[in-house]
Amino acid sequence: MERKYFFVALVVALLALTGCAELQKSDHGAETLQRPSALQIAEPDPFWQKQVDQLERLGDYSGACRVVRERYLRSPGMAVGDRFSLLLSYLTDDQIADWWYRESDTELSCRVAAEYFTRLRRQPTAGLPEASEQLLLELARKLSSECDVSEDFRTEAQDFLLFHQTLTRMDEFTIGCLLPLSGSNAAAGERLLRGMELALEVYPEVPAEVSEVQDEAKIDDSPKTSVMVSVVDAAPLVEIDSDATLEPATGVVLASKPQPQPLPRLRLLIYDTAGEGERARAGVRYLVNEKKVDLLVGPYTGKAANYAAVEAQSLGVTMVSLSPLLRNLERYDNVFLHYPTIRNQAVSLADLAMTRMGLKDFAMLVPKNRYGREFAENFTAQVTAWGGQVVRQVYYDSSRPDFGPAIREMIGSERYRRFKEKRREYEVWSKERQRQMEKAENGGEEEEDSLAALAREIGLEGNDLELFDGAEELMPRPLLNCDFEAIVVPDRAQTLKLLIPQLAFYDLEECWLLGGRYWNSPELLDSASEYADGALFVDAFCASCADASPELTAFQERFSALYQGEKPSLLETYGFDTIMLLRQLRSEIGPEPDAETWRQALADCRNLPLASGLTTTLGDGEIAKQLYPLTFRKGRIEIVDESCY
Repeated sequence: MERKYFFVALVVALLALTGCAELQKSDHGAETLQRPSALQIAEPDPFWQKQVDQLERLGDYSGACRVVRERYLRSPGMAVGDRFSLLLSYLTDDQIADWWYRESDTELSCRVAAEYFTRLRRQPTAGLPEASEQLLLELARKLSSECDVSEDFRTEAQDFLLFHQTLTRMDEFTIGCLLPLSGSNAAAGERLLRGMELALEVYPEVPAEVSEVQDEAKIDDSPKTSVMVSVVDAAPLVEIDSDATLEPATGVVLASKPQPQPLPRLRLLIYDTAGEGERARAGVRYLVNEKKVDLLVGPYTGKAANYAAVEAQSLGVTMVSLSPLLRNLERYDNVFLHYPTIRNQAVSLADLAMTRMGLKDFAMLVPKNRYGREFAENFTAQVTAWGGQVVRQVYYDSSRPDFGPAIREMIGSERYRRFKEKRREYEVWSKERQRQMEKAENGGEEEEDSLAALAREIGLEGNDLELFDGAEELMPRPLLNCDFEAIVVPDRAQTLKLLIPQLAFYDLEECWLLGGRYWNSPELLDSASEYADGALFVDAFCASCADASPELTAFQERFSALYQGEKPSLLETYGFDTIMLLRQLRSEIGPEPDAETWRQALADCRNLPLASGLTTTLGDGEIAKQLYPLTFRKGRIEIVDESCY
């Protein structure tokens, strides 16, 4: 019995000792968590952290961000990432923009996006500039789908996207486009498409000035919006959609940012015609019957344009052609032509010469081709209607390098014969005068005639007196007196390089030289500027003009920024302007316009400012321009100064 109680007492004692040990262990553990050890207290801060603290004290928060970034890339961690986010909140708006467009690390890019999005959301939505609204959309997309952020942050980004889509979807419209993306004219089709993409905001717009970042930071310049490509061989169709959504049997889909208000969004379905007539006709049927579009743009090549116009007219769809070779435009009620036509050039040149420069009498040297004949016909009609006259019109063969017969016929055979006789007499007199002057210089005596003596009596001296010395009569250098003030030559640069120097040979330097858009050629400027300085011509764009319209200047700057300094051509300019024309017209008409609504809107277009000039639709469907007045001046192509008018 005593042994039994002994064992019970032993168990109780052991349990009590165990409880005390656990209590002491727990107390010791709590003390360890609450108070660091002596080793932890003595551990110095890392060198990178001291750098960050020093830069913060100096106010260089961007430099501190770079140090933390380098630490994060070597050893990622939540604490380092949070320190990076804290430093971002101290940066200026320009510095945040700099980090956003240059940051390449995925996690750090999300932290920059969160800070940037928060700042932009604090600003009044109504007062946001276009670029900032575009940026908000890009940031919201990234935060809602690509970044590991808090649920509240993700919800805010998704709500912003949903709100924006609700506003913009109501104004989105779809049109069809026919371009030669393959075949012999593929290069022209690609140029038109590049301009269209720029008008659709397919590519992100990067600020012109982005502050430099040190190379060791390893921050790249890659754009934040990618281009998704999906090729389907079944249909020669390309879709450019602001939402970049794929649909069955579509071709290439390019992702783009939605265009902010006030311009509506545009979904462009591009059909490859390969420059072929039958393929263009099939493209019109496919886009109208299968894709249900009420508006078409294109084609570019002549045969495709004429086939497509017939088909569009028969289907009752409105079409904006981009081909200068579209014939009989007046026959098609629903077809418009957006390209600098021959008539547009001739009328604009007549306006420049008569109403701005005050010229009234013209001669024309005309190549024996369609361009020359139509140009001469329209220029003559316009000049005559405004009270001027074309005194002579001479045709020549561009394939022959000798333009002398045509030039002499333009001057007038009898007039040029008399001029040649006077010039021969002058040359004989000049040689005799030179002989007498050399004789006098060698010590001989120079006889004075009565005319020279009379000159001295009236007080002529020096150079003026030399005109009379030793001559039977006063013999000034003969000048070719033409019955016109300006010469119009509507031809291409290859021919003009040979023709213009021959005009100078026939003593026609005093006449104005006038031409169409083919004079706007750097190649012609390089080869004939010595003889053509001051020539006047017209075109829908000027690649080197710094003082063109605000619309053209803005387009050229955006294009050059995207394509590394490359200058746009006429095709890129018209591709851009065609889309901008339709988007601006769409903002002025009601919802869901049909083919007739589009036709009426295009027909009513008046003085719309575009990059290619003020735009107005004429009665026959030609979308004409107030073309830019250009000139050769001191080895450059420039806009004609208004002070010259």
